[in-house]
Amino acid sequence: MKSLYRMRVVNENNISALLDDDLYGNIPSKFNDPYDVVFNYNIEKLYYIINDYSDLDDCLLPTYINHMSKIKMIDTLKIYVNKYNKSTNFNRNDKKAELQSLMIEKLNEDEFKNYMRKNYLKNFSKTVLERIRDEFLISCFTSKVDEEIMWAHYADYSSGYALEYNYHELLDKIKEILDDFTYPNNYDTAGKKLLPKEQEQYNTIYEVKYNNSSRYDATDLIYEIFKNGLAPNDKKNIGKKMRHICINKEKFANFVARKNQVWSYENEYRIVTPFIGKYNQLHIKPIAVYLGEKISRVSEYLIKNICKEKNIKLYKMKTNDENMRLTYVELDYK
Repeated sequence: MKSLYRMRVVNENNISALLDDDLYGNIPSKFNDPYDVVFNYNIEKLYYIINDYSDLDDCLLPTYINHMSKIKMIDTLKIYVNKYNKSTNFNRNDKKAELQSLMIEKLNEDEFKNYMRKNYLKNFSKTVLERIRDEFLISCFTSKVDEEIMWAHYADYSSGYALEYNYHELLDKIKEILDDFTYPNNYDTAGKKLLPKEQEQYNTIYEVKYNNSSRYDATDLIYEIFKNGLAPNDKKNIGKKMRHICINKEKFANFVARKNQVWSYENEYRIVTPFIGKYNQLHIKPIAVYLGEKISRVSEYLIKNICKEKNIKLYKMKTNDENMRLTYVELDYK
């Protein structure tokens, strides 16, 4: 493969990035597809593999209860009473401390303890899976610049433009930033380089795989994070601890580069790097710019002058009259 393309709309941020040779990524929680980089987990399997984890009963459950709001405590007790047909003396007028004491005391009852274990694990899993989506910065590319539906969906109905990047130059830039990467001060790994296994996860361009199930089973991953002894409310530290959990590249690809078959027209490729609060992912100059067929005269004039100044090849998309397919012609800078 020689080139990858990025569809762009004409706006101030994208024009600024073109001027500065910046390539921006985004975190999955801000993607247009709400089911992109989303996970499944098996609560029964998770419950089974941590069944003999003593810290869950001795430390984590009491801590979890103490962090609950009063409303959450009442709702949890109501669900338990209704589900198991139990009689438990509490009401909404009870003070929070009284409800805490009641719930911690009831942990001595196996049925309530098991119920709270699953309650804890569901909340923990939900927090982990939400947090994972903010741990990676992803930039998206396509292998085809002449796909009409891509221009419609991602380039303002052909009123935008596309950037062409050399595939191997992108790989070189990825290696460059990974070699220079150090964790910032707000991480427990502050000042440290990426581990070799982390380098392996990020040092590539992922081809998105399409199938009928776009969700990755994250049960084992949740367990690995759980072993660090984190509580569901500890969202910030979940992100930190995840840095230490390196999985092989194949599994990593399964949750950062996997989408439902309905998106297969995108022919998508992805660059994935750690997200540390900055969205500018790479500093790299495109080798060409392709103007949309319906781009405005003002936008065309603006981008043409940028390309002239930066010595970037410029093309414009057009519809072939014979087969009604998109093609392109090279423009001069006059």
